[in-house]
Amino acid sequence: MVRNPKDTQSMKLEPLALAPIYKRKIWGGRNIQRLYGRELPADDIGESWEVADLEQGVSVVQGGPLDGSTLRQLVASMGADLLGDAKPQEGGFGLLVKLLDANESLSLQVHPDRAAVDRLPGAALKTECWYVLESRDGFIYKGLKPGVRPDDFRKAIENNTVGDCVIRHDVRAGDFHWMPAGTVHALGAGVVVAEVQTPSDTTYRVSDWGRGREIHIDLAMQCIHFDDEDLSPPGASGDVLVSCEFFTVARHTVAAAKPAGKCAVVMAVSPVGRVRIDYGQKKMPLAPGQTVLIPAALDASISAESCEYLLVTLGSGEVK
Repeated sequence: MVRNPKDTQSMKLEPLALAPIYKRKIWGGRNIQRLYGRELPADDIGESWEVADLEQGVSVVQGGPLDGSTLRQLVASMGADLLGDAKPQEGGFGLLVKLLDANESLSLQVHPDRAAVDRLPGAALKTECWYVLESRDGFIYKGLKPGVRPDDFRKAIENNTVGDCVIRHDVRAGDFHWMPAGTVHALGAGVVVAEVQTPSDTTYRVSDWGRGREIHIDLAMQCIHFDDEDLSPPGASGDVLVSCEFFTVARHTVAAAKPAGKCAVVMAVSPVGRVRIDYGQKKMPLAPGQTVLIPAALDASISAESCEYLLVTLGSGEVK
């Protein structure tokens, strides 16, 4: 049952468990089920949208007094109690949080920055980051090799040698990669990641490795940053993996408090161990792989036993 937004105004605040939204992909697999014991649909699942508020999928609260409420409804009815000082994005929630299972390599792609969005009708800015959960001799592509210019890149696309223009990085569990809008990138086969990004599904492919899906050369060329770019994550220090204008991501293995006045997402990323959220006199245990949304107005702390978790806050500002 989907609730009337007015019904949420009288509810007591508590952490919000959200039902995952599963997306079939030709490059997907069954590794989310293997790692976390989830029951998946009978397809190759490439993405699990853990927190989402897009036309292509909106999260729904699962359990508790707000059971059945959509995230879009809660943004409208709870306002600052949910978002804190962050602002709605196009009327919705300002993050898209996923699990990605690259059983095969994803397309080589790019997402638009603000300047490109202004030129491209229907596009939405997409800046993202990946935290590697598992790597089976996996790799990613991220960034152009030094000296690659637009004409070189376009010619390489036409000659099916575009992979030679991008930098390949071998990855292992625990690695973190920052991909601001305009960065050419691809998730390679054998990698499972947690992805935190701005709320956008705008993707322009420059190569699909011969699988026959549509590529978007002209659109991609308007988005790619060809000047040498620093791809080190801004604001990284200690447990903080990145702190940008859109979100902050921190990795913890011990107790941490949710930043006061900030909306936060907790991801229990380890396949073993226990993560727990304490709020008031109540406790909420998280299953391995579970993601929970904590409203800004709720004072809460997170603890972990023999595992790690990601604490993501909406908007700029470092996690303590």
